[in-house]
Amino acid sequence: WPISSPGRWWPIGGLIAVLISILLLLQGAGPTVTLVADHGHGIGPGDPIRFQGLDVGEVADVRLSRSGGVELDLRFRPDARDLARAGTRLWIVRPLLSLDAVTGLDTLLGSRYVSLDPGPPGAERRARFTALAAPPVDALAGAKPGLDLVLEAPRRHGIQPGASVHFRGVSIGAVTAVQLSSDATAVEVYVTVRSGFARLIRERTVFWEMGGVEVDLT
Repeated sequence: WPISSPGRWWPIGGLIAVLISILLLLQGAGPTVTLVADHGHGIGPGDPIRFQGLDVGEVADVRLSRSGGVELDLRFRPDARDLARAGTRLWIVRPLLSLDAVTGLDTLLGSRYVSLDPGPPGAERRARFTALAAPPVDALAGAKPGLDLVLEAPRRHGIQPGASVHFRGVSIGAVTAVQLSSDATAVEVYVTVRSGFARLIRERTVFWEMGGVEVDLT
């Protein structure tokens, strides 16, 4: 049999080595998921994803979505891959002023970032999430999940995400989002009441706007 020159096989060997390296890299990479948000708030590629004060990934890409909002590609670290699961809540952290608190002050001088509150352990992984318009009050307080409500009103009355929900002058929750109803006949105000105050919400509870959202239990 004729003996071929070893130099002829070097390109093939190099290609195989590159393919093996790529395969090993992909096996060790964390998942990339899509986060849909109404507004980017100045976040960009390279900005971190944080959980409990630790960086668990980064924003890989930001682009306009067909719906008019923005889409963020989030790349998680391999050891944080399980955080991208059903029930996980994500939001963009930026300076936010509400009636009784100021959050996101660390982003005044630094970059924006994505924060998260993980879903139940063992939940299935997800590849697409919708960003909350404001941090969930139960996540900020480190408490159990609060009571989520949807209030309907004929007008917005200037209510913004982050506005407090008060009972007798005490903050018991916050507005998380405001949007038009599906038939555009009303405004829907999404509210989260802290778990410790959920018992105050009854069948005949009345809400009204007063510089935020007030509650009447009569």
